[in-house]
Amino acid sequence: MNSKIKSFAIAAIVLLVFVLSSCNSNKKIVAYQCPMLCQTDPAYASAGKCPVCEMNLEGIEKIDSANTKILINQN
Repeated sequence: MNSKIKSFAIAAIVLLVFVLSSCNSNKKIVAYQCPMLCQTDPAYASAGKCPVCEMNLEGIEKIDSANTKILINQN
């Protein structure tokens, strides 16, 4: 009986790990912006460095402002 409980517990753990690892949080990046928001309106089409503070641009999932223009990176 004790062996059945251990087998069930192991199977439950394996199943839990499988379910948690299969949860996919694919984020659709639409543009890139500076994490310091040196420039609030422009966003960039690809990853690179901020032209103001030179930090790495981070991907964003949505554009928050109607004034935001997506620029082509120069670096």
